[in-house]
Amino acid sequence: MDKVIEKWDEILQTVKRDYNISDVAFNTWLKPLEVYDVTDNIITILVPSEQVVLINLLNKKYKLLLQVTICELTGISECDVKFISPDEAPQKDIPSYDNAAPAMSDIERRCEDAHLNPKYIFDTFIVGNNNKFAQAAALAVAESPGDTYNPLFIYGGAGLGKTHLMHSIAHYIIEHDENNFILFSTNYFGSFLSIETEREYRKGSFRQRK
Repeated sequence: MDKVIEKWDEILQTVKRDYNISDVAFNTWLKPLEVYDVTDNIITILVPSEQVVLINLLNKKYKLLLQVTICELTGISECDVKFISPDEAPQKDIPSYDNAAPAMSDIERRCEDAHLNPKYIFDTFIVGNNNKFAQAAALAVAESPGDTYNPLFIYGGAGLGKTHLMHSIAHYIIEHDENNFILFSTNYFGSFLSIETEREYRKGSFRQRK
């Protein structure tokens, strides 16, 4: 077990290099994985809670690649990789998520106040040929709010990830800047604000604001 843990980062980087895995895919699917246990050549990998619903994808795309690479780098003759969720792991060995909770409580509260979906973050956004430019633009906006693509418009059909990206931008800003205020609103609410703002402007009250 010690050898697998010791070489885990090298194992992941080797998989990325040897199988031409993109940075986005690597950071999304492989980098968050942690070795939970090694028993009788069974490598148990802990999957973050936000990716549990995609364990089938990990099994389909990355299980064999990890098995081959683990054997090559550790000298194990054969192994079987098993992905588990935090709920499936005995409490004694679960990473200390509780220790991180107090530090995240303010972030969680701000995300809730902004009406954000906790599942819609960049790490869970699946990038493809039809949305990779939109994902890159959204990330650029999140990293430098107000400087790039200001304003940012995302257009596309239903189910392509527009809402996911908008929530992801807000999550990223909240996590990296405690001074920013985020409000996620529907188009109806945005239209309402525009109408009210125009009315105030005509009355002169909006022009008096600083």
